[in-house]
Formats: sequence, structure tokens, C-alpha cells
Amino acid sequence: MSTDPRIRYSILAIAWLAVIAGVIYSVRENPGILEQIRWIPIVIVIGALAPLTLLCNALGLRASAQLVKKSKELRSALNVSTSATIANQLPLPAAFMMRVAAIKSTDTSLAESIKATLFVSLIWLACTLFAAAVAGYALGATAIAIILALPAIIALVYANHRLKQKPGRLFGKIALLGMALSAVDTFRVYACFCAMGIDVGLLECLYLTASSAFANAATFIPGGVGIREYLAAGLATATDIPPSQALLAATMNRITGLISAGIVLLLLDLNRDSASPDH
Repeated sequence: MSTDPRIRYSILAIAWLAVIAGVIYSVRENPGILEQIRWIPIVIVIGALAPLTLLCNALGLRASAQLVKKSKELRSALNVSTSATIANQLPLPAAFMMRVAAIKSTDTSLAESIKATLFVSLIWLACTLFAAAVAGYALGATAIAIILALPAIIALVYANHRLKQKPGRLFGKIALLGMALSAVDTFRVYACFCAMGIDVGLLECLYLTASSAFANAATFIPGGVGIREYLAAGLATATDIPPSQALLAATMNRITGLISAGIVLLLLDLNRDSASPDH
């Protein structure tokens, strides 16, 4: 991926334009959907589910530090993960860079910091894809389930083998966090559908979380903008969910997540200021 800021800004702009175009088309495909918006599910995502995602990311950062035999205080990890969520909308892989910098700040080499961050990301990606594959198989999307499951199983076996010598059963802890993150994302997607008055099952929502996994892994587009939304629409073709509705739910999931991250970051800053000696 080019490091030229102009190219990255152009890609980001095109990605957001594609999302906006998709949203406009999807709204037209679902007349009256904006009039039936329910605010309680949106508040639940912003006030509870999205912060749980940030907490999982913070615990993942701590696990990355443990891989290099360092420790990271939870509050600091939460601050980094929250800031990274917002900064990842910039035309650079900001979330990854901030997590690497946080590990490096524990007196760890850059190479080891990158390796630890990538390792946790790999396990989380594999956990999400495997869970989505199981859901896809249950829904009858056998071919897609196999495509999702095979690389996930290979990655998990590889990670387990590499972490056998690490203390504290780190593989189990990281994998458990990955499954928790997948579960939270499932409920976030479900709540977004509920907010639009669309009746779906949790199994379909778990299946659609594969789009978030690929979006997080796609560093060539900042924040995976457009990847999550259009992949969700594509995956929905194997279910009874109209692709246009899946795209709207994925977009709502992204926007509510950003709003929540902004609120959490503001609260962290206010709490830090009130705890300082000068206040």
C-alpha cells in the first residue's frame, strides 16, 4: 500500500462515497425504514455494547504485552484502544500503529511489538471467521462456511503451536477474548437490525460478523471503510436478509461504534483531569 498521503486520502474519500451511495440505494430499496427507527437499541449499542468492544480491545492490548513478557495497565490500554478506534478513520493504519507504539513503550523492540500485535490480531481474526463459518453452515451456506473455516482452523492450529511455550495459557486467554469480541459484535449487529425494525436471528448476525473481521484486516483502506458494509451485503445473499438491509445494519454498527468511542474517550479525559493534582 502506498504511503503517499494523497493516494490514501483519495482511497478513503472513494470508500466513504461508496458507502454513502450504498446507503442511499439501500434506503430507497426499503421505503419507510427511516421512519421506523427505534432509538432504544441504538442507545444500547452506544452505551453498552460498543464500550464492551473497546474493553475487549484493551484486554487484547494487554495480552499483546504479555506475549513479550510486559504488562500494560488497563486504563492505559483502554485509552489506546479507544483512541485507535477513532484514529483508524484517518488515511493510515492508525489503530495498528497506535497498538504497536503502546507495546513498544514498555521497553520492547519495534519488531517484537509488531509481532505481538499481529499475533493477537491473527487469533482474533481466526476466531471470528470460525464462529461465522459455524453459523454459515447452520444457515445452509456450506460453501462459504468452508471458505471461512479452513484458513481459520489453520491459523488457530499455528497460533496454538507457537504459544505452547508461553506461560499463563496465553493462547486460551487470547482465543477466549476473540470469541467474546465476536459475541459482542453479533449482539451489536442484532441491535442495529432491531433499531431498523428488521426481524433477524442471532445466527444470521453471527454469520455477518465475518465482514467486520475482514474489514479490520484490510489495511489498504483506512478503517476498512466500505469493506464491512459491502461484504455484509454480499454475505447476506446466502441468507433471507436482503443485502440492502445488511449494508444499512453494518453502516449503523460503524457509526454507533464511532460515536461510542468518542464518548468513552471524552469520559476518560475528564476522569483523568479530575484525578490530576491540580484539580
